[in-house]
Amino acid sequence: MVVKEMLIPESKMVVRHSRTVRIEHWLIALSTILLIISAMGEIKVIHYVAAFVLILVSCLHVISHFIRKEFGLLQRKGDIKQSFKIIKAMLHGKAEPQHDKYLVEQRVAYTYIFICISVLIFTGFVKLLKEFSSTNDLAKSLKGIGELHNVATAALIIGIAAHLLAFYIRENRPLLNGMLTGKVDLEYVKSRHPIWHKKLNIRD
Repeated sequence: MVVKEMLIPESKMVVRHSRTVRIEHWLIALSTILLIISAMGEIKVIHYVAAFVLILVSCLHVISHFIRKEFGLLQRKGDIKQSFKIIKAMLHGKAEPQHDKYLVEQRVAYTYIFICISVLIFTGFVKLLKEFSSTNDLAKSLKGIGELHNVATAALIIGIAAHLLAFYIRENRPLLNGMLTGKVDLEYVKSRHPIWHKKLNIRD
């Protein structure tokens, strides 16, 4: 679903993310950080509360996007190959290809983190069963799940680090403001996201 008018005339800013999307993003980010910290410190109460928040908000995120038919962040065929070409172009000072609302790298990163969180939620549920049983057989069967949970955690930490480092690139910094305020500069949209700009059909 494409929003027909997203320009804020008096400020020449374009609405990129709704308040709901921003709240979902920051709650997922906060709960994930608390999960990692509480796991390292073995603080079970905080870990369970953060896990509940992560599961709840993640489910709401998926459901809300399906209802609004917003699938722009889903990875597309050829995105991984294209992302390497874009990085190469940036390193050599060459022009990037035209972007839609979301960069190719964003779609790849979204899919990567989505998979990590999905694995963490599934393995976390299975590990929780261990808390309600004292049988050695169950403990042995859950050993592999626990290791998978740890691998997914490590993969997620790497993904978060890469996500944050992406803002070191000057061209990506306006996107951070978009997630903080919901808005990005119209000139930025024109220059870096021309495909999205055409879809918005903004008369300026």
